[in-house]
Amino acid sequence: MNSNDELGRVKQELENAKQELERARRALRIIRQVSFNVLTGKTTSTNAPVFDEQNSIYHWRTLWGMVWSQTYDGLGENIPTPPPWPEESDEQDKL
Repeated sequence: MNSNDELGRVKQELENAKQELERARRALRIIRQVSFNVLTGKTTSTNAPVFDEQNSIYHWRTLWGMVWSQTYDGLGENIPTPPPWPEESDEQDKL
């Protein structure tokens, strides 16, 4: 292998590492924003089966699903099939 081939390989590895780092940063920014919105009350988490983008009200599992999927994406892993939804309960919006 000559030095040009080696240089090309190193450049490609650096570009791949840069893309991985940017993917991880993007996922962390999304996780940070979802968390911030929930913790500051800009987004409401509920037990009710709701997805109200206009008023930022979501079932708690939808919010955790966002974090879960971004975690896998940030790590560069395939997102597995999510576990089934929990059984409905009689609890009223404890979250």
